Amino acid sequence: MKQYYFLILGVLLATNIFAQNEKMEVTKYSSKQEILDVIKNVLLAPLNDKGEVSNVTYKGSKESFGTYKKGGAIGIDEGVCLSTGKVVDLVGPNNHPSVSSIMNTSGDAHLDQILDDEDLVYVTRDAVKIEFDFKANYNEVKFNLVYGSEEYSEWITQNRLNDIFGIFVSGSGIEDEVLGSQNIAVVPFTEDRQMINVHTVNCGFVINPNEEPPGNPDANCEYYVHNNKYNDVTYPQLDGFTHPIMCKVQTTIGETYHFKIVIADTFNKDIDSGLFLTVDYDAENDETLRVVEEKSIDVDGELKIFPNPTNSNLNVSLSQAVDANDIIIVDMMGRVLITKEISGQHSININTDHLNPGIYNVVVRGDNGINYSQKLQIIY
Repeated sequence: MKQYYFLILGVLLATNIFAQNEKMEVTKYSSKQEILDVIKNVLLAPLNDKGEVSNVTYKGSKESFGTYKKGGAIGIDEGVCLSTGKVVDLVGPNNHPSVSSIMNTSGDAHLDQILDDEDLVYVTRDAVKIEFDFKANYNEVKFNLVYGSEEYSEWITQNRLNDIFGIFVSGSGIEDEVLGSQNIAVVPFTEDRQMINVHTVNCGFVINPNEEPPGNPDANCEYYVHNNKYNDVTYPQLDGFTHPIMCKVQTTIGETYHFKIVIADTFNKDIDSGLFLTVDYDAENDETLRVVEEKSIDVDGELKIFPNPTNSNLNVSLSQAVDANDIIIVDMMGRVLITKEISGQHSININTDHLNPGIYNVVVRGDNGINYSQKLQIIY
């Protein structure tokens, strides 16, 4: 089964994601029925357009589920949020060193099995889980997500006591990885398919949150946002969080698949973690991605970008062998944020001042249908 963890190219034009100085708004729901209605009619609405959703369930505290808008620095403007504590505590600014709520709910069997497989003698607690069946009328399901935690960065430890989450899928063509299912929420491009948590995505240990992390290339630092913006209301309460990640799984038309989205505390019930999530199903974007993947080639010196990382201007250098129509800069959710026509030019300067810190793809689209791309990091 083929899977993609990052959407490399899309066709949706977008402007800067978050409006300045707007505080995140979180809505919680007073009954399990309300929560189920929101899951069906908001989170899973795109899937109902491309198939049939059934058997939707929710397990966890009512205070651990909500919807949000004005996502700000999260990078996903609105969607569903889950927390091992209370979702209302996800709202920034980050003015508390370690928000904790003990929900006194049970753990999760899939996450417990992962801990057991890694010889970690711990169990999960305070789990929040959404499950549903999906009869596919199209060939893939996509999740946009951001994971964050109050465990950053002082609880980055070798014994892996960090909170964990997963998106587990079972059905036709799915590899049996964990209890008959596969976790598709993994760190992009890691050969050992690392699940996403504080241990696997960070920029190094920091005991004083006012300090910048030293950097940790062995822990996928490029996907991490260190939150020391204590007075910035566009940032969440969480001490750190990932850049937006897109996880995709291929499905077979007419087949039914079971999905479980779950996040939980590990070992103890203290120190909250959160998940921001949307489900997507965009046939036009998928077709564009397919064409790009089939026609992309190794840049092999044909495209150079510098400085990288950058915080202002980007220089793009093309070899004389490249005949290009334009350059686009695309975020990790497939949104085209910058388009610049370059017909006949081989040295181009692009102003990136308005891009938020994060990971992007610089894509040169050639007039012969060949695309050249390189990854770009924007910093403060």
